[in-house]
Amino acid sequence: MWWSKSSATQAPAPDAALPPDTHPYEQTSSSSADTPWRWPAPPPNLNPQHPTTPDDEESGAYNLSSANKAAGTKRETICGIKRKVFFLIISGGVLVAVAAVAIGVGAGIAFSKKRKADPQTTTPDILSTSTTDISCPENNNSIFQSPANPDAYFRLVCGLDYPTSLGSVDISSSSVSSMSDCIDLCASGDGCLGVSWEEPDSDNADDDEGGKCVLKRKVGNSEEDDDRFLALRVENPNKK
Repeated sequence: MWWSKSSATQAPAPDAALPPDTHPYEQTSSSSADTPWRWPAPPPNLNPQHPTTPDDEESGAYNLSSANKAAGTKRETICGIKRKVFFLIISGGVLVAVAAVAIGVGAGIAFSKKRKADPQTTTPDILSTSTTDISCPENNNSIFQSPANPDAYFRLVCGLDYPTSLGSVDISSSSVSSMSDCIDLCASGDGCLGVSWEEPDSDNADDDEGGKCVLKRKVGNSEEDDDRFLALRVENPNKK
C-alpha cells in the first residue's frame, strides 16, 4: 500500500547500534575521509603559514606555538625595515649630525681666531696745517700735523674750551690770523699740550688783530663755547 514504509526511509538505528567511541551527534556518514567532522569542532588555524598537524590539534599546543611565531615575525621589523638595518640607519644619522655640529663649531672658532689675528684697521686721514683752512664743524674731530714739528699731532674739537677757572693752566695768549697759525705756535713751543682759538668775528676778539690764540700747559675740565676752536695734542694715530 501507498503508506507502506520504504526501504530507503528506515528509522535511524538506536544508540546501541552506533560504533563505539562515536558520539550520537557526529555526522560520520556525510564527512569525507580526509577531513572528518568532529564534535566539538577544532579551533581555526590562527597562522596559515604554519598549518597545524593532527598531533597539535589533539594536544592543543599549536595555539601557543602559532602565536609565538607570529609575534616573532612582527618583532623582526620596525616600520617595515629589518631591526638591524633600522638601527644602522639611526646610528648613521646620529653620527652625521654630530660630525656636522663639530665641523660648524670648529669653523666658527677658526674664523674667530683669524679675525683676532688679522684685525682690519682703518688709517685716519692726517691733514696739514699749511694746506688746510681749518673751520668748524667741517673739520671737527680731524687730526692735524704742523710743519713746525712733524712729530706733533693735534685733534680739533669744535665748540669747546678749557678755561683757567676749571683747572687749566695757560702758557701765553696772542693774536693770530687763523687756527692753523695757533696750532703751529703750540707745535714749535715746549710743554704745550693744546690751544684754544677764538674767532676774530666774535665779541671778545679784535678783527684787526685776528683771533685770540691761547697756548695751554695743562687742561682741566671743559665747557661748551660755540665761539672757540680747541686743539689737543695726541700721539701719532698711525703708530703701531
